[in-house]
Amino acid sequence: MQDYTPNLIDKMRESRFCRALFAVVLIIGLCLPSALLGVRQAEAASTVYLRNSGASATYGGYSTTKCYVDGKPAYCAQPSKATPSSGTYSTSKITTQPGGGVQHDPSTICKTLYFGYGGPGFDPSMWPSTWYDGTAWTADRYFAVTHIIISDFYSNDAGSALAGCNSSFRNWVYGNILAYDGHGGYVDSALQNKFSWSDIPSWFYDLCFQVNTAGGVQTMVSYSELGWIGVQKESANPELTDGNDCYSLEGAEYTIYKTESDANNNKNSVGKLTTNDKGYGASDWLELGTYWIKETKAPEGYALDNEPIKVQVNEVAKATKVTVEEEPQNDPASILIGKFDGDHTYNWEENIAQAKAPSLAGAQFEVKFYPTLDEDYSSVEPLRTWYLETDEDGYCDLSEAFLSKDKESDQFYLGKNGNTTLPLGTLTFKEIKAPEGYNLEEIYDYDANGNLVPLEDGIYVRQVTGDHSGDIDVDTFNMPIVPNYVDRGGISIEKRDLETNELTPQGAASLDGTTFDIVFETETDHVCMVDDIDYKTGDVVKTIKIKDGVASTDDQCLPYGDYSIRETTPGQGYNLTDGEKRYFSITEDHQMIHYSDAVEGAEGGAFKNQVKRGDLKFIKKLELTENSMSGIPFKITSKTTGESHIVVTDENGEVNTEASWNKHSYNTNGNDSGDYDPANGIWFGINAPVNDEVGALPYDDYTIEELPCDKNTGLTLVTRDVKISRDSVTIDIREIENHVTETESIVTRATDAIDSDKLITADTEAVINDHVEYSGLKANEQYTMTATLMDKQTGETIPGATAQVTFTTKAANGFVEMQIPVNLVDYKNHDVVVFEVLSQGGSVVVEHQEIDDSEQTLHVVAPEIGTTATDDADGDHKIINDTEATIIDTVRYENLVPGKEYTATGTLMVKAIDEDGDVEATELLDKDGNPITVTTQFTPKSTSGSIDVVFVFDASMLDSGTQIVVFEKVLRGDVVIAAHEDPTDSNQTVETIVPEIGTTAVDGVDGDKNVVSDKGMRVVDTIAYENLVVGKEYTATGKLMEKVIDENGNVTERELTDDHGNTIEAKATFTPTAPNGEVEVEFVFDGYNLDKGTQIVAFEEVFDKDKSVAVHADINDANQLVEVVTPEIGTSAYDAFDLDGLVIADKDAKIIDTVKYENLIPGKEYTVGGIVMDKTTGMPLLSGEGADEITDGELATFIHGLATLLGISDDEFAAMTATDSAGATSEFVDFVGEFTDRLGVENPLAGFTDRIVSDVNVNSDVVSEYLAENAKIVNCLTFAQKTFTPNTADGSVDMTFAVNTEGMDGKELVVYELMFANDVIQANHADITDKGQTVEVVPSSIGTTATDKTDGDHYLLPSTEAVVVDTVDYENLVPGKEYTLKGWLMDKATGKQLVIDDKPVASEIKFTPNNTSGKVDIEFAFDASKLSDGAELVAFEELYKDNVLVAEHKDIDDEGQSVTIGEPPATPEDGDYAKTGENLLPWIVLAIVLLVGAASAFAYGVRKRKANKSKADAEDSQITPNE
Repeated sequence: MQDYTPNLIDKMRESRFCRALFAVVLIIGLCLPSALLGVRQAEAASTVYLRNSGASATYGGYSTTKCYVDGKPAYCAQPSKATPSSGTYSTSKITTQPGGGVQHDPSTICKTLYFGYGGPGFDPSMWPSTWYDGTAWTADRYFAVTHIIISDFYSNDAGSALAGCNSSFRNWVYGNILAYDGHGGYVDSALQNKFSWSDIPSWFYDLCFQVNTAGGVQTMVSYSELGWIGVQKESANPELTDGNDCYSLEGAEYTIYKTESDANNNKNSVGKLTTNDKGYGASDWLELGTYWIKETKAPEGYALDNEPIKVQVNEVAKATKVTVEEEPQNDPASILIGKFDGDHTYNWEENIAQAKAPSLAGAQFEVKFYPTLDEDYSSVEPLRTWYLETDEDGYCDLSEAFLSKDKESDQFYLGKNGNTTLPLGTLTFKEIKAPEGYNLEEIYDYDANGNLVPLEDGIYVRQVTGDHSGDIDVDTFNMPIVPNYVDRGGISIEKRDLETNELTPQGAASLDGTTFDIVFETETDHVCMVDDIDYKTGDVVKTIKIKDGVASTDDQCLPYGDYSIRETTPGQGYNLTDGEKRYFSITEDHQMIHYSDAVEGAEGGAFKNQVKRGDLKFIKKLELTENSMSGIPFKITSKTTGESHIVVTDENGEVNTEASWNKHSYNTNGNDSGDYDPANGIWFGINAPVNDEVGALPYDDYTIEELPCDKNTGLTLVTRDVKISRDSVTIDIREIENHVTETESIVTRATDAIDSDKLITADTEAVINDHVEYSGLKANEQYTMTATLMDKQTGETIPGATAQVTFTTKAANGFVEMQIPVNLVDYKNHDVVVFEVLSQGGSVVVEHQEIDDSEQTLHVVAPEIGTTATDDADGDHKIINDTEATIIDTVRYENLVPGKEYTATGTLMVKAIDEDGDVEATELLDKDGNPITVTTQFTPKSTSGSIDVVFVFDASMLDSGTQIVVFEKVLRGDVVIAAHEDPTDSNQTVETIVPEIGTTAVDGVDGDKNVVSDKGMRVVDTIAYENLVVGKEYTATGKLMEKVIDENGNVTERELTDDHGNTIEAKATFTPTAPNGEVEVEFVFDGYNLDKGTQIVAFEEVFDKDKSVAVHADINDANQLVEVVTPEIGTSAYDAFDLDGLVIADKDAKIIDTVKYENLIPGKEYTVGGIVMDKTTGMPLLSGEGADEITDGELATFIHGLATLLGISDDEFAAMTATDSAGATSEFVDFVGEFTDRLGVENPLAGFTDRIVSDVNVNSDVVSEYLAENAKIVNCLTFAQKTFTPNTADGSVDMTFAVNTEGMDGKELVVYELMFANDVIQANHADITDKGQTVEVVPSSIGTTATDKTDGDHYLLPSTEAVVVDTVDYENLVPGKEYTLKGWLMDKATGKQLVIDDKPVASEIKFTPNNTSGKVDIEFAFDASKLSDGAELVAFEELYKDNVLVAEHKDIDDEGQSVTIGEPPATPEDGDYAKTGENLLPWIVLAIVLLVGAASAFAYGVRKRKANKSKADAEDSQITPNE
C-alpha cells in the first residue's frame, strides 16, 4: 500500500469525509467485538509481552540490554546469548541449569528478583555503599548488578556476565557482589549471600517466571506484580432481606475486565469471582493495575448490577477489597388488592358496586407476609401482618391511607426510593370484613384458566419472585382480584280477599294470577342484577304472581337496596283495590321481607282486593195478561259455591238487589227463613260482612229459580242463568214471564257465546248463544226449534245466520240451547236480534219474533288495532341502516274473539312530504323491487291484548333520516277485520340512522401527537363509532396517509410507505356491546427513514363483512394526525474533576460528555458511543502507548485502505478528500450509508443519501481482520460507550472518556457522539467546530514562595537548625492521585545546588490533592551558620506523578522563591512610618485594603485565565465572572 504525501494528508485533514470516516470507526467500535479489532488484552499467566527497550545499562566497560515485562525489569539469565526481540512469549516456572558442576536452587533467582532492583524487597542498605569506583549508585548500576547475580544463579556463569569488564570492576564484584572471590574463596558478606540467605514471602515464588525465548536467544526472568480483588457483598436494604430465605448473598458472580468499554460490552474478560455464603468472593491472581468488575450473575433474590466498578489492584499479594451493596429485588406493587362485584365481570376501569351498596370501600383484609417461596408457607412464621381497607373503587395498596383504623398493623417495607414495596416471599390475604351491602359467604379466586373457583379456606395466596434481571423493581406480584357477592334477600306476600280477609276467593273469582311488580328504587348510578339481568333505578326487576294466596321470591333474589312492590294485575273477578306501592329495603343477606297478616314481625299486612260485586233486577209478569206478579219468591244460587238466598217480588212485581232499592243490611237474607218480605235485604259472601256500598252478588255465575207459591200455581216456573262479571253493574234481566201450563209458549235470551254478555265481536265466525225456555208442550214428543238472526237496522235476515235443533221433551216445561254461527264483519256497530220458531211435524207451534225485545238483542262491536314500531336493538324509534335491520311492531288489539286464529300483516312504507306539504306513504322495496311485508298468525286468549310483528330486512340502502311507517292489517281468514295505516302516526314510525365514525390518532408509546421515527413505530388510532348493531361483528381497517403541503400551501395526500416500501395498514375485528363505543386500531411499522415533520393521517373504514358502513378519511382532520419527530442529541464536554472546559494534561485525565437527548422512546434500550477527536488535525485523538510512533503517512494509508476495503475507488476517494464545496452533502451521511451497506448491516441513514452503493459486498470478518492488522492505530483511539433505557422522551446521559493527555498542553479535543438502537443510528452529534463538544488540555503548574519557618519572612538567621518553608501553589492537578514534590535550594551566587557538609540541601514529599488547585509546604532543614551574611538561597521545585515530571518552578531570579541569610534590615526611625504609641488603626485598615486588593487581583487573574479558556465564553454567555 502506497505512502501518502504531506499534501494529501493536509487535504484529508480538511475533509469532512475523513472526519466522518473516523466517526465510522466509532460505529465499528460499537458494532464489532473488540477482539476483532486487535486490541491486546491482559495476557494470561502463560504468556507475556517482552519489550526490548533498546537501551543498555553499562557497568565496568560492558553493558546489558534493558528489557521489561509489563513495566518491570526482565533480567537476562544467559549473557552469552543474543538479546530477544520485543514480542509475546510463553512463560514457565523458573528453572536453573548446571554450570561447573554446580546447579543452584531456582528459589535463589526468586529471592534475587525480590531483593534486586525493581523488586518489592529492594533495599539499598543491603548493597555496598558505593559503586566500585566510589561514586554513587544509579538505577542502571542496580539493574546491572542484579543481572550479574541472576546470571550466576541460573547457570553458574557469572563470567559471561563480566566478559569485557575491566579488572577493577571484576575484582569488586568478586569481593562484594558474588559469593566467591574469583580465586576459590567464599565471601560471606557478599550481596549474593544476603539475597539467598534471607527469607521472602512464600507468595512471591508463585509470581516468578522465566520467559521462554527461541533457541540461541537469552532466557529472561522476571516476576508478576500480582494482587487480587475481594468483593464483600452486603444487602442495600437489610430491612427487606434480614430473616428472609428468599435472599442470599451466595453465588454472586463478578466478571473482571481490563477496560470499562470491555465491561460495558461484556467482552475480553480476564477473570471471575463468586461469592460464598457470607457474601465474600475473591479473584485469582491479577497483575497490578486498573480493572473493571461487573456483576454478571446476581445472587438469589437480588437485582443484577450492570454498572461496572473500577478497582485499582495496587498492592502486591494483597486483596483490593470492594464492598458492594446489593440491591434486593422487590415489587412496589401499585395496587395490592382489587375487589369487584362478584355478579359482574371484573372491569379495571369501571369497578363499581351494585345496587344500594355505596361503593366497594371498607372491605378489610388481613395480609400476612411469609419469608419463603415454599408451597408450605405456613411452616414459617409470618414476619409482618397488615390490616388494609379498600377504597371506594375496591382497591388498596401499601400505604398509610389504606391501613385499618381499628386494628394494629406492622410497619410497611420500604424500597430504595423510600416508597412502600413487597419483598420476595409469600403473601396471604384473608378478607375479614366485606364492604357495606356485601357478604363473605362465598370466596372465589381465579384458576389458571381464568375461571372463578371457590376457595375452601378463604385465603388468597400470592408470591413475589425475583427474575434475575438488573431491575430492582420486579413485577411478579399477581394482585388478588377478590369478588364479593352482594347481600341478597327476598320478599313473600299474601293476597287476601278484602271482605273476608281470607286467602281463598269469593264466588268464581280467583286470587291466583294476581301480578306484582318489584321495582328497584335506590337513587344510584349502580345497576341492580336480578336473575342475571342488570337493571337501573326505576326498572321492574321482578314480577311475581299469586298462587294459593301467596307469592314470593327466594331469599337470594334481590340485591342489597331499596325496592317497591305494587300490584299491577288483579286476579280474575277482583278489582285492583290495593294498588299503592309499598316500599321495603334489603339490608341483610338471606333477609326475607313479609307482607302478611299471619307472619309475626312482618313488614306490613297482606295485600287485599275487593271482589267485583254487582246486582240484578227483573220484573215478574204473567205472559197472557202482561200483568206484574207480586209476592213471587226466587232463589238465587251461586254455581261456584252453592250459596243461595231468596228474593221476593214487590207489589209491582219487581226484584232489585241494589242497596239503593233495599239495603243489604236490612234483615239480610231474611227471606231464606220462608217469611217472605220484599223489603228484606240480600247478601252473598260467606264470612263477608254486609256492605251497603257495594253490590250484593260477588263475581260468579248464578241461577235464578222461580219457587212455587200460591200465586204461580198452574204456571210454568221460570229458570234463568245470569253472570256477574262487572263491578258495580246491575244486570237487567228485564221481564220474566209466566204462562199457563196448558198454553205452548217460548221465552228467549240471546248472548255472546264467548262471555255471555250482550256485546259480540264483528268476526267472520261470531257465535250467538240463544237460551230458549218453553212451556205447555207435550211430554216425550219431538219438536224443532229454529232460530234466525235479523239486522235490526234494516229488519232483514242476515244471510246464513240460522240454527236449528230437534229435541224430545221430557216434561211440558224446559229449555234448549242453540248456537248461531254468523259472519258479522259487515255489521259493525249494528244491533242484531234473534227470532225463534217452535214447530212440530212441520207445523208452527209458537213463534217469538219481537224486533225490539232486548232479551233477544246483541250489539256488534268492531275489532280495533293500534301499533307501535321500534328498533329491536334498544327499543327507540331510530333504526340503523344495517343489512339485517330489525323493526318490532307491537300491534295492540281489542274486540277479537279468543281462541280464534288471526293474521296480522304488516308492510313497511316510506313516509314523504310532497311540495304541498301533504304526507304520502309509498311501499319500501327491497333490493329485488319487492315490498317488505311480514305476516304473523296468532290466537288471542282474551278479547284484548297485543302481538309483535317482526320485520328483518336490509336497510343498508336507506339514507340517514329516512322515515319508515309500518302499516298493519288484521285478518280473519282472507277478510280484513281491522287496519291501522296512518302515515302521520309517530308511534308507527321509525327513522333511519347510519353508522358514523370519528378517529383520534396518537403515538402508541406515550399517547401524544408526536411519533418517533424508528423501527417498530406504533400509531394507535381510536375509532369512536356511533349507530352500530350490538352483537354484530365488524372489522375496522385503517391505512396511514402522508399529508403533503406544497410551497403554495396546497394540501394533497399520498399513501405512507414504511422502510421496505410497503403501505401501512392495520385492522381490528370487534363486536360492539352498545351502539356507541370505541375500538383501537394499532399500526406497527418500520419508519426509521421518515423525515422529521412528516405528517401522518390515519384513514379508517368500518366494514360489515365485505360491505363498508362508515368511512373517516379527512386529510385535514387534526384528530387523525400525528407528526414524526426524530431522536436528537446535543453534547457538552467538560473536565471530570472540576466540571469546567479545561482538562488537565495527565495520563489519567477524564472527560465527561453530557449527551442531552430528545424524542427517545421511554423503555427502549439505546446505546451512546463517543470518540475523542483532535480539533487541530480534524482526526481522532491518538493517545496512549505508541501514539507518538504513528506517522501522518500511516494514518493516511489506514484511511485509504479502509475506504478501499469498503469498495471506494481511488477516484471516488480523491473526490471525497477534495476541498468541500459549500453545497455538498455531508460526507458523514454519505459515508455512513456506504459503510453500513457494504458491511452488510442495515443502512441507518437510508433515504438521506443518494450515493448508496449496493453492488459491493463486504464481509465483516474481512473488515475485522483489516482492523486487527492496524491495531497499532485502532488501539490509540479513545472510545466510550454506554447503554441506557430512558424513562422519559427527553433527558441526558453522561459519557466518561479516560484519556492520556500527557504532552497535549493547549490541544483542543472534541467529542463526537452517536446514538444507536436496534443496530441503527438514531442520532449523531459530530461537529468539529462545536464549542459545547470541546475541551482544552491545560498543563499542571506550580508557583512557590520560600520563607523562614520561624517568622515567615524572607530573611533567615544563620542558625545551625535553620528551616526554609517553600509554599507551593499548584493548579490543574488530578484529585485523588498521588504526587511527589521534589525540591532543593540553590546558591544564587554560584548558580549551583546548595551543599552543606557534602550533602545537598534537598527535600521530597508525597501528597494527594483533594482539589485541582491548592497549596502544599515542603521544608528544607540545614545548618545555615556556615553561610555568610547576605547569601541568597533560591528554592527550586519539581512535581512528579507516577515518576513523570508534570510541572516545575526553577527561576533563579524569582524573589518569591528566595531567602537571604542574615538579619532583616532595620526599620527607619524617620519617614512616613508609624511610631510606637501612635494610633495604628488607619494604617492597619489601609494594609488590609491593599492586601485584599492584591489577593482579589490575583484571584481574578487566575479565574480570568481559566474563564478565557472556558468552553463557555463569559461574554458569549453574558455572564460576568464573579470577582
